[in-house]
Amino acid sequence: MTVISRYIFKQVASATAVVLLVVFGLDIIFRLANELQQQAGNYTLSKALFYVLLGSPLQFYSVMPLIAMIGCLVGLGSLASSSELVVLRSTGLSTTKLTWIAMKPTFVFLISAVLIGEFIAPRSEMMADNLKTLAKSGSNKIDLKKRFWLRDDNRFVYVNSLTPHQSLIGVHLFSFNNEQKLTKIEIANTAEFTGKHWLLTDVQTTYFVGDGKTTDAIKEEHLHQVIWDTSIKPELLKVAIAQPRDLPMRELFKYSQYLESQSLNPIEYQLAFWEKVFYPFMVISLILVGIAFIFGPLRQVTMGFRLFCGVMVGVLVKTLQTAVGPFSMVFDINPVFAMAIPSIITALIGLYLLSKVR
Repeated sequence: MTVISRYIFKQVASATAVVLLVVFGLDIIFRLANELQQQAGNYTLSKALFYVLLGSPLQFYSVMPLIAMIGCLVGLGSLASSSELVVLRSTGLSTTKLTWIAMKPTFVFLISAVLIGEFIAPRSEMMADNLKTLAKSGSNKIDLKKRFWLRDDNRFVYVNSLTPHQSLIGVHLFSFNNEQKLTKIEIANTAEFTGKHWLLTDVQTTYFVGDGKTTDAIKEEHLHQVIWDTSIKPELLKVAIAQPRDLPMRELFKYSQYLESQSLNPIEYQLAFWEKVFYPFMVISLILVGIAFIFGPLRQVTMGFRLFCGVMVGVLVKTLQTAVGPFSMVFDINPVFAMAIPSIITALIGLYLLSKVR
């Protein structure tokens, strides 16, 4: 790496680091202030702060595209303001070469964001949710975070709550025949996974007796324990109760396959999966736009105006990305194409602006 390359690398990297610290500092303060308004039970200041810190990896992953873009705007913008960028170009450095040099430090932050988003953020977000829920409920046993439904072939499963030890509370099993007629309802107080199957306890069973098309009689039975053989494992339950954006790509892919195998619509999880796949391309496309702004329309403006433009562009791209998901669900657009659209449009704008630089 030449002296010029090291100098540009240092400028952009330090600017990105400063922007990261400022954004995260403000984010932690605002989120902590919001959590303090929700104090209840054992949810004290220390636990609220711990909850906010546990949520920071996901926040880092979410805002990294905007931070990378603003970091380039600030780093290269300072060179442009002091006319150093003009001097560097006069030495024979082309726009393409300068663009490549300026993008190098952002790759370090990009790789860090991808690794954190895939391996650290999902686990820390789950720990944060459990911490908050248990503290506010005053319990150390039950996670009341979310009720959820699952499908197991011809059986629909409703679970009232999931404990931190992955036991089920309030399990309802609705069994149907091939004619889609209800044949049996099982209501269990708890369910424990034994390694091969689930063991239901305190089970109240209602049978709908008939010829498969009509019900002739209703019978009830109460059993202390019932074995429930199913393909549903505790790992699947952790995915079912989480938000798609909080899951790593491998879990999103597996759960999408499970939904397809049960003839359920996996579009929401497919969109989240492909959004993560195109995440690096989104970061790079935003950086291209930021660099193009510095070489073009934002070369001689103030730093404050550069920051304003960077934030506005980032917000517009994020809004487009958020809107494409529901739009694709309504009009049945392929998730791959839907999630690629924002990155493609942003990259084309950046490349077009760079092509106009002389």
